[in-house]
Amino acid sequence: MPTPAKFLPWPDSIIPYVPNPKHKFWSTIIAAIMEMNLKTNVQFIPRTNELNYIYFKYETDVCNQSECIGMKYSDDGSGQFVNINKNCRNLHELGHVLGLIHEHQRSDRDQYIHVIKDKMDESCFSQTQIQAICHNSDNQQLPYNIHSFMHYWCTSGAKTNGQQTIVYRPNPSMKFDTPEYLNDLSIEAINRIYPTPYQIELPANNCTYKLHSIQASGCLDAGPHHIRSDSYPLPDTNPYLYWQIEQVCSTSGWNVLWNVQTQSYLDGGPSHTRNYHHGEQETNHYLHWKIHVVVNGGKFLQLENRAKSMYLSCGKKHVKKFESNDDQQILWSFYRVCLDR
Repeated sequence: MPTPAKFLPWPDSIIPYVPNPKHKFWSTIIAAIMEMNLKTNVQFIPRTNELNYIYFKYETDVCNQSECIGMKYSDDGSGQFVNINKNCRNLHELGHVLGLIHEHQRSDRDQYIHVIKDKMDESCFSQTQIQAICHNSDNQQLPYNIHSFMHYWCTSGAKTNGQQTIVYRPNPSMKFDTPEYLNDLSIEAINRIYPTPYQIELPANNCTYKLHSIQASGCLDAGPHHIRSDSYPLPDTNPYLYWQIEQVCSTSGWNVLWNVQTQSYLDGGPSHTRNYHHGEQETNHYLHWKIHVVVNGGKFLQLENRAKSMYLSCGKKHVKKFESNDDQQILWSFYRVCLDR
């Protein structure tokens, strides 16, 4: 962890990132991003042209996994790196990106834990020292969180494998790890830094959008495969990814999604698009979609198909039955392109 100097939170609770599906640990990175997006006020979104953003790299021999604590202000668009390899926790590194220090480095930590330096490798000393003068040395004035995703595990940096180096004073025999999930105190710590929840922009009639799935790391595509992976170049001029929202009836809540390039509608039937020559957009319920705003007051959208009572999915089948609002296969973000067809 780099030494925190001046802490900058991310504006509007939004953290742009560069998708990198070719990264060795991309699936676990996505899982960490979704854990943040589903449970906290922040939203990690794919980068478009933002000057301040993060990108993920894979290096095995580095001192700092996160380039800085919080946002590194940039006016040249260089971004800031987050290094993910087998030796680090994905969610933990995203915590540094948001502005959190290690839980075990807060100024009151000696009341709760005992760090046994005699059993610890010297290279780990800097990662376990108290950050006495720090913007959030008490992690938002919350109770000590031994099960925080920002807390090192009980055998961290041990000279001898398996030897305990951090002891929890209230229960010295307790073993603990660094979890890849957020407990209630961790969520509250993040939300105190970012008190204003991110809210997705509601799609407007006759505007053009790209529909992105974080779970699939790709956009809804009108081509043969219904998802176009982020690993392919996605120029802003790729019309196969452009969808226009049109209301079927202003009072019904049902819409059709029109693709600019293929002159077709999003279809809930066996094929995920239907050519407009059929002229059925007003009467064919397989073409009708209702947009639902879900998760933490409005962070994602779901699209319900009128005919099948199923939801647009990023999975192998492009529609699926509703299971829960947290079903990541049916969560979508809309990014406005603002083109006229």
